Amino acid sequence: MTLTPLAVPSVMPSAILLATLLVMRTFLIPQPAHARFDLTGCLSMTQTKMEKIFCNVKAKGKGKHLPDLFEFRQNSLQVQALLLKRPAAAIGLSLPETEKKTPHPKKAEVKKTEDKKEKGGSQTAKATTKATNNNASLKNCTLNQSHIQCPTMAYRFIKNKPNSKLKKSALHESNRLKLNQHKKDTKDTVGLHAYLSESYRLYINKMLEIGLGESTMTFTKFYHTFQHTQANNIRFAERFEEMFQFLKIDKKTMSISTKGPKFYPKTINECAPLSSDIIVCDDGKTNWLYQSI
Repeated sequence: MTLTPLAVPSVMPSAILLATLLVMRTFLIPQPAHARFDLTGCLSMTQTKMEKIFCNVKAKGKGKHLPDLFEFRQNSLQVQALLLKRPAAAIGLSLPETEKKTPHPKKAEVKKTEDKKEKGGSQTAKATTKATNNNASLKNCTLNQSHIQCPTMAYRFIKNKPNSKLKKSALHESNRLKLNQHKKDTKDTVGLHAYLSESYRLYINKMLEIGLGESTMTFTKFYHTFQHTQANNIRFAERFEEMFQFLKIDKKTMSISTKGPKFYPKTINECAPLSSDIIVCDDGKTNWLYQSI
């Protein structure tokens, strides 16, 4: 998927919510509370058109989950666009192009590139093609609240599950999240995105194992949380492991709602495939998971 701090739907019991927030609060850099956002001051520090839009979004109160300007600036243009896409659209602002225009390559460069493709091609190109094909596959799908109908497959919304419907080992202490530590350069945006995409898939699958399909965070929040942990020298994988263990403990003793959400995504454009049998939809705040029937 167009794979934009922790979003927990209201169906999660207060005890689980509290346990989750206790773990996740160290992910976030405390932000001072202001009665009114200083738009003039923010604009005076901007360096790009994207940053100006950032300031206007914050001033309109649509960027509650955005980082501060300095942290925002550390991201690539593509990630900045990902973070701003929905809040900017909400106030009628369009984002500048994020694709860099490259000069016409010399013949020697063209040949070098062709030789490289013959040896196996670029992993980036393969990943991009796969993502494009996945997104294109939903163009012929229809969203009807709790169901998504595609030409060759149907999907149903995944509700929270009571413990009686889980595998016996689901809530056992030995059931671990086991996210890998990110060891590569965070400036390698392609490698970072691949790492977070795979980690997010594992996170979603593990949340489904313990019956909390309605209590997952969006990919954007997952991505943003990673950046906060990096900025604070916190081990991302370990903190998510702690959160997962807390959720299992509370799930053992607390009942949860299995009635489904109060509202569903509005359009199929808010959805994208996560795997061959899971579709994830989000509106920037709430996550909805659909599984093939």
